[in-house]
Amino acid sequence: MSGVKLSVSKSGGPAETHNHLQWKCALVSSNRTWQVIDRGTRLIPVWDIILSAHTQDFTDPFRLSSSLLEAYRRITGQDADLMSGERELSAQREAEELIQTVKNWTVSNSEQVLTELLQFKSKLRETTGSHRIWFQTCLSNKVLQDVLLEVVKKHKHEEAINLQTMMRSLMEPHLYTVKNVPNRAKIMEWAYQAEEEIFKVVSVSEFSELTEILRRTKELADSTLALSDSVTVREAKIKATCTIAFSLNSLRQTLTQNNEGEAELLVLSVITSVGYSLKNNSFSHPLGWKDIDFLENELQKAYDKDCLLKGQHPTRAQAHLVLTALTASKNKQSVTSKDKERRLQLIKSQLKGKMIPEVSSAITCANVYQDWKRLELQLTHLTNSEEREDFMNLLQKLGLKCLCLKQQKKDILVIDSASQSVNNPREESQLCFHYLYKLMMLDYSVRFFVLKVPDTDCKENSATTVQCSSGPEKSSFGFFSIGEEDVEKEKKHKTHIHPMDVHMAVFHYSDDFLRQYLYTKLSTCQFALPLLVPSPWTGALEFPLWALRQIKKSWCCREPSERGSSVKHNCRDMFNAPVPTVSFIRLGSSSVSKSQILNSVVSPKRHSVFFHRHCRGSSPHCLLMDGVVEIAWYCPGGRKDDVFDSCVALLNLHGDASKHPEQLQFLQEVSVVNVVLITETPLGEEVKKTAEALFNSPVPLICLFAGLSKVPQGNNPTKVRLAAKNRNEADLTDEIVLHVKHCISTVNKSSSLQTYLQAARQQQFRVDEDSEACREGKEKAELLMSLLREDELINLKEKLLPLQGKLWHKWCLKDKEQYRLNSRVNTSIEQQVSNIRAEKRALRREQLKRAFPLHDFMRSFLECLASADPQDIKLFMLHWLGMYLDELTADTLSELQKKFHSTWKTLRQKEKSKDKEQEMKLQKDLSTISEEITAATLGLQHLMRETTQLHEAVQSEGEGLEEYRQFVSVFPAVGAEMLMSGHPLELMDGDAAHVPLLWIEAVLDKLKEKIGDRKVFVLSVLGVQSSGKSTLLNTMFGLQFTVSAGRCTRGVFMQLVRVSEDVRAQLQYDFVLVVDTEGLRSPELSNKTTLSHDNELATFIIGIGDMTVINIMGENPSEMQDILQICVQAFLRMKSVQIKPSCVFVHQNVAESSANSKNMEGRRRLQEKLDEMSRIAAKEEGCEVTGFSDIIQFDVDSQVFYFKNLLEGDPPMAPPNPSYSQNVQE
Repeated sequence: MSGVKLSVSKSGGPAETHNHLQWKCALVSSNRTWQVIDRGTRLIPVWDIILSAHTQDFTDPFRLSSSLLEAYRRITGQDADLMSGERELSAQREAEELIQTVKNWTVSNSEQVLTELLQFKSKLRETTGSHRIWFQTCLSNKVLQDVLLEVVKKHKHEEAINLQTMMRSLMEPHLYTVKNVPNRAKIMEWAYQAEEEIFKVVSVSEFSELTEILRRTKELADSTLALSDSVTVREAKIKATCTIAFSLNSLRQTLTQNNEGEAELLVLSVITSVGYSLKNNSFSHPLGWKDIDFLENELQKAYDKDCLLKGQHPTRAQAHLVLTALTASKNKQSVTSKDKERRLQLIKSQLKGKMIPEVSSAITCANVYQDWKRLELQLTHLTNSEEREDFMNLLQKLGLKCLCLKQQKKDILVIDSASQSVNNPREESQLCFHYLYKLMMLDYSVRFFVLKVPDTDCKENSATTVQCSSGPEKSSFGFFSIGEEDVEKEKKHKTHIHPMDVHMAVFHYSDDFLRQYLYTKLSTCQFALPLLVPSPWTGALEFPLWALRQIKKSWCCREPSERGSSVKHNCRDMFNAPVPTVSFIRLGSSSVSKSQILNSVVSPKRHSVFFHRHCRGSSPHCLLMDGVVEIAWYCPGGRKDDVFDSCVALLNLHGDASKHPEQLQFLQEVSVVNVVLITETPLGEEVKKTAEALFNSPVPLICLFAGLSKVPQGNNPTKVRLAAKNRNEADLTDEIVLHVKHCISTVNKSSSLQTYLQAARQQQFRVDEDSEACREGKEKAELLMSLLREDELINLKEKLLPLQGKLWHKWCLKDKEQYRLNSRVNTSIEQQVSNIRAEKRALRREQLKRAFPLHDFMRSFLECLASADPQDIKLFMLHWLGMYLDELTADTLSELQKKFHSTWKTLRQKEKSKDKEQEMKLQKDLSTISEEITAATLGLQHLMRETTQLHEAVQSEGEGLEEYRQFVSVFPAVGAEMLMSGHPLELMDGDAAHVPLLWIEAVLDKLKEKIGDRKVFVLSVLGVQSSGKSTLLNTMFGLQFTVSAGRCTRGVFMQLVRVSEDVRAQLQYDFVLVVDTEGLRSPELSNKTTLSHDNELATFIIGIGDMTVINIMGENPSEMQDILQICVQAFLRMKSVQIKPSCVFVHQNVAESSANSKNMEGRRRLQEKLDEMSRIAAKEEGCEVTGFSDIIQFDVDSQVFYFKNLLEGDPPMAPPNPSYSQNVQE
């Protein structure tokens, strides 16, 4: 065996690569080269394979396997096991010996023959764990088949029920898998005689009769056990098995005839766990005495509980039935996932058309997530929970029928009747959709909206009270006297739905991508976000990490410097941003609001970051917030009145902490200090234990005593006591902030969302990112990123995206030249066009030469896009890849931006000193740094742009690339899917100002194939840089175009918004295509480039839009002049080519927008300016107009709007102004 060597071979995948990660990435992204047989996660040793399946191929298989095992141990130094193979070999030998013995058998005693065979079959099963050897070696042998046929012939014309049952047990379930059984039909016909013959022996129609038969059979079994004769015991077992099987079949037939599917399922759920076969209506082996005892006890227990629960509520009874059917097993053994899937199919068939919606929803969830534990917890909760009724009633009121059919982002990005109306909903079933719509528009006032449903009892009582009090005999004493009966009556009155119940119902009703979207909107509204959420079904805690991943915060910190202090700006992804964490907790119930105290800390300007009992719409009846932990971040603005000097995370546990030990333990793990509100009532035992644990914890503690107006102070600065009763709110807040600051400065501990994730996993909370689709998307993104790690970031873009370099910019310039020919040169127009086309083709070929073969990363990325993976996996992959690319470039970009800022400050100082030589050098350095920033910027938009260019290049000049031509032909369908899923798609390249017509046409053709020939209204926007164009569109339609200071949007992007069927007839179109543009007058471009670029952009945007929103910041005429001139020129060009768009003007950031007289004056000045610009533009174009209305139809009264400021207060803690959202809606 010295020649034995350990090696790894490669099967499948790309033949050209030997890098493991690259090979694995390609193997995952494309299945075209797969040659690997998936054996799961368990590695099968070759010696086991030899012993289990190839013994006939070797002279001495056992010796060979032992030698291989010894060689493996010597080479690897690892131990291994030969036992499974040895058992297989031993069982095989015994089976062969049995066949030799059977040759000499006679069938004079048929029962003895069949009994011995059954015992041997059971022995093989115990030895090997399967029936493989029994049907491959024994049943396949002609000798044994002849013996079985002899038994059939001998008893063909007599009643032999016991023998027939034994024969079925020998054959099941393998006779049909065995080949070459000439007399199969004769054996089967005899073994499976008509069922009516069985019922002649035993007839059972009631459950009580079955129970009695089981009891008598068990008594007989007990008396038989006293006998020492093993043959008699075996015969008794077989007879008992036959009796029980016949009794069960009789009862099942009765239940089927009576259409009692649930009762039959209850019986089947127990009997299948001990080997009952539905296919053959018999047991697969003789029942032992323990089996019979199990059947008697479990059937009776299940039946009694079913009867009890049916008397209480049908939902509870059916949930218990399904739970029993899924989990019933002998000796409390765990049921495998495969068995549960098989049982679930049986449940569905038995309860077809009778399944209660709540149970159906739980089963649907299991199908979606393949999470059996979750299903069992939900069924247990349905069976036992009394609060479930309240929760189901809430869902019914809100019109949410099935929580497992989650709402998707594309379902809410729609123009419907809600967006057409400024009226509030009138029915509770509209509350969730009203909440979603208002939140999309950043109208934070929706969280305080209350819909009060009239209470008829309350009206009657009120009327009665008025009548009684009006009588002359009634004294004033009755008015001031309120008895307990009055209070109880008042408690029974119907109350409105709590706003936070609507908030949490929307959370539970949303899928992962919609939750992420909603969290972004909630964060913008400066609201706290759910961090730990108990399941309303099971109470199990969930950590919604995926929803939190997109949260970014900006803040400014004051830092000491040589000149006194400087302000440092931070913009961080909160997943990786470690900050101090302060937790607020309540012990017991209190009249003092902990959340209100917390609000006064985090928002001194009274914005309710955390909802509390004194907020509008609050009531004592909040169902879904108990046990929820919320998070908010305080972000300082670099001002002297900041509450904290740096960013601080604030956690708030709703409810009594003593009732939520898991949440409390989590808070202890992550917090730098705990602020605890102690109830004014006497402390119960559980509260005392929790308080003692908090005191003994190493985490600093600040206790607020709700029932005391004064408390003595201790000497320990980490154990602080504060009185909260009758305190001035500002004084109490200042004290809390002072002590929290001290704890933060003394305890060096910071936590990020990543830290929270570790704590959540330690406590085995459910994490949304553990879903199968999210994990698969993440794995694909990680494999792609592994292909980028080796390249230097500055040079990466040039290698990765060769179609977007200098050649591409040259091609774009030539493309523009083709449509702007110079008539003053000597060459003819036709010759110019021919020359330019030739140059364009040459540039394309050079591009393709550099692009192919594709970079490993780009090829794998495109294969992932073109794969047949489900849409959600692709979306997860794209989101993960975007986050990883941001992470890859974040540090480099941060350093370059610091370097740019430092150079720019130096340049400003040199401008004052008039050192021209040094100034020019610094200008050159700034340009170099700017180019480096562009080179280091890499995101999904660049990958999609390369995809676009690859499609255009291959389709137009891809001679010799036929295999790639077919490959890229699937990309437009991906673009169409992205548009339909609510994702923006680039319409114009932001770097080269080029519209890829072939690509856009192909995408729109695919879109037309998917949605049909629909009417689309194109709405575009135009305005100066940083005037709030993207913010306006995001607020108007709930979109997520990029917003920030500076040139955040580069190029032009489009996004499709569906129009709901209920308003299509009114609007007369099916979709709105929203087009967002980069700003005009960008300081990043030179003056000459800016003028040309802006004119081209304005002409393009106005030309493609049915309506263009012209966005203006403020209403200063001098600031408006530039943009108005550009827009009027564009409209004039549209008129010359018979295109008639329309426009509206929006003035943002206008104070006192409700002052009608001021608005009238602003409209008059705008009309004058438009008329003046129109005359100037017409003169340049050589035509004559008297005013703007001569160019397009325009009404200054109906097509001009004035909006208030976007934010209430100073950033970064300022929420959006609800008036802004309401202006947008109007």
